[in-house]
Amino acid sequence: MDRRVFLRDSSLMAAALALLGRAEPVRAAEPMASIELGELEVSRFVLGSNPFFGWAHQPGDAGQQMIDWYTDERIMETMDVAAGLGVTTLATAPDARFVDLWRRYRERGGKLTVWLAQCHAQAEDIPAEIDRAVEAGAAACFIQGHRVEQQYEGGTFDTVREWIARIHDHGLPAGMAAHIPTIHPEAQEKEFGADFYFQCLYNCAHGDDFADADRDTALQTIARDDRPVVAYKLLAAGRNEPQPAIEYALERLRPTDGICVGIYTRHRPNELQEDVAYFQAAAGAPTAQA
Repeated sequence: MDRRVFLRDSSLMAAALALLGRAEPVRAAEPMASIELGELEVSRFVLGSNPFFGWAHQPGDAGQQMIDWYTDERIMETMDVAAGLGVTTLATAPDARFVDLWRRYRERGGKLTVWLAQCHAQAEDIPAEIDRAVEAGAAACFIQGHRVEQQYEGGTFDTVREWIARIHDHGLPAGMAAHIPTIHPEAQEKEFGADFYFQCLYNCAHGDDFADADRDTALQTIARDDRPVVAYKLLAAGRNEPQPAIEYALERLRPTDGICVGIYTRHRPNELQEDVAYFQAAAGAPTAQA
């Protein structure tokens, strides 16, 4: 089937089902490309988690609405929907609620299998947080961009090297995130030893500023990085339309890079199905047949 026809028909079905207040049934998983973070194989589309826990990056009560919507059960259902679409991987922090949720999800046979732990505790607590994430079953760990940037701007950037080494001591792939586009090149120059990077497409290190020029700068930086990169905030926290935003990024990312996209289904029940379809079409992957 022509991709444009598939996406059009999928959108029409999604709209009809949204009027009925229910999501489209999950289709059988289509082949999805994978990338390697160190020695860990992950789906090229990574499920983000900011909406699960109310990190809206929007004014007003948007964050609280997300918290109200995403019960533990709804989060686990979303993870299974993602797995049914070929997504193997989730990125989220090792906070107590998720650690308990992940344990219960795995015990009940949850289908999404790879958790990338984003360590975001206060600097003095990050080593212990890394240890907890590993104990809880994380397949890899990376340091949150805000914490990396605090060290970068505070003259203690080498602390990030120590955190990466601690992750490696556990035998896991280690990464670091950033909003500021100069951080990863400097980490490379200093040989921090990260296996992968998470790069925000917008330099919102000091506020929710989503300038188009930042996106191009970030994508140019990614093209020069010597490690696989997972690009995040493609949708600028809901400010960008998904299809053109995903296409724009995929046209510029390398095949060894991935994307991380958060999903909020309260007003778009089929957002996950649609975004994965946009990704698959832009990446040149097969799409579901009618």
